[in-house]
Amino acid sequence: MLMTTRDSSSGAESSRNRALIQQVNDNHRSRVADNMVKNVGLIQEINGNISKVVSLYSDLSSNFSTFFHHRNDNANAKPTN
Repeated sequence: MLMTTRDSSSGAESSRNRALIQQVNDNHRSRVADNMVKNVGLIQEINGNISKVVSLYSDLSSNFSTFFHHRNDNANAKPTN
């Protein structure tokens, strides 16, 4: 379930970023000064969203590695009688 939550979170961020990038492109093509100023905030939001996704996948990688490390430790443990 945790992976599903992460996948949906990263998917939502990616979808949001696609919409933001389209808006940035539209604003840039318009060459209207106010739209160019709006792009600063939009690009900052895109960067923040990318950071969130990177963090999610970094945590996932760490958790995955820890899981298998503990699994191998348990498999290699000598039985106690």
